[in-house]
Amino acid sequence: MTIKYTFSADQKAESLLAQAISGIRQDIASMKHSSEILSVALGGSYGRGEGGVTVDGNLYNNIDFFVVPCKTCRHLDFIKDEMDEIRLKWQAILSIDVNFYFLPSEACLHANARVLPIQELRAGHEVVFGSSSVFSSIPRIPWDQLPWREGFRLLLNAGTGILLCREKELKHEESEKDRFLIRHAFNKAALGCGDALLIARHKYSRTGLERLQALRTLSIPDELYRRYEAALQERFSPASNLLLDLTVENPIMSLLWRDSLREFVT
Repeated sequence: MTIKYTFSADQKAESLLAQAISGIRQDIASMKHSSEILSVALGGSYGRGEGGVTVDGNLYNNIDFFVVPCKTCRHLDFIKDEMDEIRLKWQAILSIDVNFYFLPSEACLHANARVLPIQELRAGHEVVFGSSSVFSSIPRIPWDQLPWREGFRLLLNAGTGILLCREKELKHEESEKDRFLIRHAFNKAALGCGDALLIARHKYSRTGLERLQALRTLSIPDELYRRYEAALQERFSPASNLLLDLTVENPIMSLLWRDSLREFVT
């Protein structure tokens, strides 16, 4: 297998996703207005080769596709409806979320080249339909030159996630789904805090493991480093139903976020 989607290179998951991409490509090609689509690319964690795999070899993370319409596209609403049917079909088959994100235009990608998600998409994607140059032609911004605002955006997202977890604690919402969402939010917050500090210190890099190593060179709390490392491990190989005590976790994550914000702005 020449393309690696998962961090662990699990053969069952790799084969499953390769077959799904082939099927999705055929479904897109059979759409009535497929000629008005300039390009569709797999991005996200699987596009970067860092996708998660469960202990039984199934896919874990969301599968994210990015769609760029042609300049002359006149049936965008119809295309979105047809792709929504494709999304629902493959969600049922794979039992994970499948997303199609529509980008305004190819020019929009170039105009927003300094945005972190666009650079991640440029660095890690697989074109599944249409032009192969749309995403690879995005101007490359060195990772250590990402703008300060991208780190601040990560911190804001992390803080929002922690506040939402605080609301769940106050409402005593602790269903199985809530526990999964809370664990995901805390992991995302830990990664966001660490990545923001790396951007501020011009040490951000492409892969999660490279960023983990770079964090060792920063003066950060041991607890943040530990949680960043655990969050990466959870992303690559998720644990099953880890129970969290929100009365303990919320204060810890809130303190780490405040410390990260203070370090970020100094």
